[in-house]
Amino acid sequence: MKSLIKKITLEDEEETKSLIRQAIQSGSLTHAFIDNQKNVDRIYDLDVRPAIVNQDPVLFFELDGTNIGMTCVSTCMSVVFDFEEPTAIGVFTFIQEQFRRQGFAYRLHREAFIMLKNMGYKRVIGEILTNNSSSKDSCNYLSDALGIDYNMYGLRYECKI
Repeated sequence: MKSLIKKITLEDEEETKSLIRQAIQSGSLTHAFIDNQKNVDRIYDLDVRPAIVNQDPVLFFELDGTNIGMTCVSTCMSVVFDFEEPTAIGVFTFIQEQFRRQGFAYRLHREAFIMLKNMGYKRVIGEILTNNSSSKDSCNYLSDALGIDYNMYGLRYECKI
């Protein structure tokens, strides 16, 4: 299997939106989005596209010539707000279900973190679904491999009212 991590460009909009739709359909995102074109377009327009324009780590994972996943990390919040240290936000990572638990998300995150470090960023904040133990394991492994601190400092909750 030949694998490649590559930066997503504005010309990749159709393929990017296809992966966003797959992420929605699989319940991989941290919100319960309805699977419709409006949500796909909004995620792309409000989260992914600005990060691409900003030259942030927005990456495809290609396996044997096919994009099987992506990650989007945005530094836009550091442009809008003043933080104690340069901070990036992990918007989402998605790997197609049949390719999970093979280290592909880890490889995307590793590449994104190296890019961010080279850009002068010192902190990344992201969210992990509680049922995604492999993502938690990947964060622990990544922190060990790169010699970085990994801290769980908050919980997101849902109240049905």
